Amino acid sequence: MSRSFFLSLIALSLIMTFPLWVILSFKWPISTDLIFYATSLKSFSSQFWEGDLYPRWLMSTNAGFGSPVFVFYSPLSFYIMSMFEFLSSVDPHGFGRILIGLMLSVIIAGVTSYRWLASQTDVATAQKGALIYAGFPYIFLHMYSSFAVPQLWGLALFPLLLEAADDVVKKGWKSLPKLSLAYGLLSFTHLPSIVMFAPVPCLYVLVFSPKGKRLLLGLLTSFFAGLGITLTAVCILPAMLNQGSIVTEMFLTGNLNYANNFLDKWSQLGLVAVILPLLLLYIETPKALRKSTLTPHMYFWIAVEVVFLFMTLPFSKPLWDMIPALQHLQFPFRFFYTMIPGAVFIALHFLPNAKTKNIYPSLFVISLVCASVYSSEVAFFIRPSPTFTILKNNLLTRPEYQTRWMQKENIDFRTQVPERFLAMKSANVVEGKGSAYIIEQDSRRIMLHADITSMEATVTLQRFYFTGWEAQPNNLSVSHHDALLSLYLPRGSHDITLVLPWFSGEREGMIISIGAFITLWILYTFSRLQATHKRRIT
Repeated sequence: MSRSFFLSLIALSLIMTFPLWVILSFKWPISTDLIFYATSLKSFSSQFWEGDLYPRWLMSTNAGFGSPVFVFYSPLSFYIMSMFEFLSSVDPHGFGRILIGLMLSVIIAGVTSYRWLASQTDVATAQKGALIYAGFPYIFLHMYSSFAVPQLWGLALFPLLLEAADDVVKKGWKSLPKLSLAYGLLSFTHLPSIVMFAPVPCLYVLVFSPKGKRLLLGLLTSFFAGLGITLTAVCILPAMLNQGSIVTEMFLTGNLNYANNFLDKWSQLGLVAVILPLLLLYIETPKALRKSTLTPHMYFWIAVEVVFLFMTLPFSKPLWDMIPALQHLQFPFRFFYTMIPGAVFIALHFLPNAKTKNIYPSLFVISLVCASVYSSEVAFFIRPSPTFTILKNNLLTRPEYQTRWMQKENIDFRTQVPERFLAMKSANVVEGKGSAYIIEQDSRRIMLHADITSMEATVTLQRFYFTGWEAQPNNLSVSHHDALLSLYLPRGSHDITLVLPWFSGEREGMIISIGAFITLWILYTFSRLQATHKRRIT
């Protein structure tokens, strides 16, 4: 990869995000997505640099009452953006760091797509394809409306899986550890991307492997893909086992319900930005050249595009109804961004013979202008209120991450802090008599002192309740009161330590992840030893 090409990617990322930087210089975000990502990043990054290596519970969010976002959310892109914590003094709300994350995703998408395409075509064509991939017009939908950093990082990792799959076809099973690692990275970045895109590399190996090895390599690829996803069990298992502690039904209600989102405006834009250019390129390719253009690889990607397109249409609803994992994708239009690798591959083969050479640059400019106008009018506004209230209190605007106990007590922290929580101390005696205060705390440990003068008392802490807390001494009862973490204490003076050693499934997930990593390392070492042995023989 040449230096000039890499500089082109940097320039592309600047061009794609420049309007957002301009808008942010004089407007405030009203987009709940941008606020959610920025607020989550601030807390995640701060805790990480304070020594919390996997900040699952975000302490400073919700006015200091906390949230379990990263018990459920894949964290890799947030780890990457946390490298810019040193900018927090000039970026107090985190918006700048989110935009940096978007810029980096564009650059990485260009690098990974170049590596993949270079294995399929010549260098010049691969560079052109990589620029189309990284600056694909449909990306502006996610960049300027939902600010979907994890999703765009997922897009940047798709080519890693495809490059590894191509290596398996050409070099055999020795490339399978690389495939596993690519699946693990994608799973640790954006789980919905795994749900949608995971079958594609496996099918690629099954279709294009040598006939005598096709079935074996197909089975091995599926195994190593599963092993790669298992690497992230430390992330996936807690997300699965703790669903009962949050309001999961909010993922599937109202405008988040998949059944209400077929052929919505975002799907219509997907048809214009993804499908229409391919149809135009096909029509503009002379009939005499179409047949030679339609190679087996082209047919494969056309088939993939057709399947993904089908998943965005109402005809696919029975499949969505049957598969719960699909339902949690919420929006059928998500499948359009999984169509981008195939769209770029197909476009590269039609472009040399098509009359319209500048269709993607033209769409790029049109999409950038339209997205900028849309975002400045819909996602940003001049006055800081009420956004300032949300930002000041680090409120998370996603209802699905409120705890089950918050729902039961009808506590809503999405746009403001309820009155009864405003003046609440870090520790409060709410039933009985006495006093209490917190000595020190972090996301997993709270030390407090309490002096109880009544026969018994209930002490609540400034932290929303989540399952798993234990008290030392362990004869004390830990529970919830008004959705808050609480203790029931007898008369007397008490020095108490509360600990949350593991979220449900966290310890088991860590063991499984370590086991998967050891297994993958053994298989990788074995493949290298075998390769070395063959070289010595020859």
